Order: sequence, then C-alpha cells, then structure tokens
Amino acid sequence: MTAKDALFIFFNEGIGHIETPGLSFYGLFKQNTYAVSDADKFFNSLEIASVYHLNSFEEDDYFVLIVDISIKIWPSDHQWFGCLKEILGWFLKQGASLSWCGDETCSPNPEILRPGNSAGNVYAVLTDKTIFLCNSNLNDELEYISDSQLEKIGLF
Repeated sequence: MTAKDALFIFFNEGIGHIETPGLSFYGLFKQNTYAVSDADKFFNSLEIASVYHLNSFEEDDYFVLIVDISIKIWPSDHQWFGCLKEILGWFLKQGASLSWCGDETCSPNPEILRPGNSAGNVYAVLTDKTIFLCNSNLNDELEYISDSQLEKIGLF
C-alpha cells in the first residue's frame, strides 16, 4: 500500500472519532522548556491541513507536544519531504530536541525511538542536528523508520 493510502489518524470531529488521512506529529521537550508560539498562524497556513488539534504527553523529565493534522490534499511527491521537514522543523524552532511523526499506530512516548521498541510505527524523524529520516514518499510503498536507522543517529 502506498504511503498516502496508508497514513491515517482518528480525528474527533465533535460527532465522534472518524478515520481521516493524516499524521500525528510529536516534539520532545525537556520539562519546563515548552513555550510554543504562533501555532495557529503556522498550522493554519499549511495548504495540506484541513484541521489540526494540539495535545500533550507529559512525564517527570520530559514533555511531548502532539499535533494531529488531518490532510485535506496530499502534495506532490517532490513537495512532500519539504513539507514534512517544515512541520517537523517547527517543533525544533519551538525548542524541541527532536520531532517525529507517524500514523494512528505511532506513540507519543519517545521510547518508541529507542532501537528495539517498535520503531516500525515511526514514519519520519528530524533531530536538532538536522538529521532527517523518511523512507517512503507518498506514492511509494509505506516503509517506516527501522531500528538500524535509529541506531545510526544515536538518539539513545
């Protein structure tokens, strides 16, 4: 199945959860360093997004900002990686140490990025060292980030 046919999230539209094309994006922050600015301006300016929701996941020593984006129109293959980098990069500009995204099966827990902990659910990663990983363009067969790729970038 191609990436654009497989990437979906469940979105709460007030009438219950509906399945919609989309991705969940995550930004990892050290605790008490989370200070997001211009979220509405940035996410409302994205041509691909029809709706987005902000949420969070918090533990004692870190904070994860979650942005679920319902895709209204997929960009072309040659625009897609740039679009991903722009969205993932927004988290880094807000002070995140890294950002990642995935479909409904992806987890907001950063442990998912530890090799051996189900990296198969992560679609793309961008680190503060500007390492970008994504294995499949929209019209390619969906391929998630592998454990060996996570080992090479050494997040843990």
